[in-house]
Amino acid sequence: MHRTPHNAATYYKRYCGGERLYDIARDVDIAPTLLARIILECIHLDGEEELSVKELIRLQIGEPESIPDARLSEEVAECVAIDENYSPLSDRIRHGVGEEYERFLCECLHNLGISFSDETELRALGYPKTPDVKLALPIIVDECMVFWIESKASFGDLYMQSKNREQLMGYVNRFGPGLVVYWYGYVTPIHQEKDIVILDHFPRSAVVMHAQQPHE
Repeated sequence: MHRTPHNAATYYKRYCGGERLYDIARDVDIAPTLLARIILECIHLDGEEELSVKELIRLQIGEPESIPDARLSEEVAECVAIDENYSPLSDRIRHGVGEEYERFLCECLHNLGISFSDETELRALGYPKTPDVKLALPIIVDECMVFWIESKASFGDLYMQSKNREQLMGYVNRFGPGLVVYWYGYVTPIHQEKDIVILDHFPRSAVVMHAQQPHE
């Protein structure tokens, strides 16, 4: 909603009129770092390639002192310092927590003797987009066959379902049905997604499918 051209132009006009970025963010109820990104996009998008703009904005959000304009540099730094959810520091914390849960998932599989390939191994095989784990042999969870598992260190609500749907259905189309673990819980409606089992914990009971031996 906040990133529509109309809203972006309105925020930029207010900034050019002298309002501080943090005050605008608080007034329109948007994360300060997200507003800073919108303003930087308004400044940089004219006449520059989209990819180079994204890289430049990523740099300037991470290093506000690199912004030539003194006022903009100071106010972007203020937004980043205050923001507890979308700043580069909070992104690094989320990334670290996500990696911890992925390691925990792999440990659980190892402890049960379930063979799998992780994301790094799958990419080495040439898969461009992969789940966190692809099982060597499927397992049965809640009477459903599961070929892959995706770990999400977040709460699963309808917004997260919509955000992740394209990614997860891509896994379904490529590997078959799978399991998503929202470690911080989830709302009940998202459990109805076809071909995807939703849990908030590692499955307490999973039946491992074994390859059939050829008849002699």
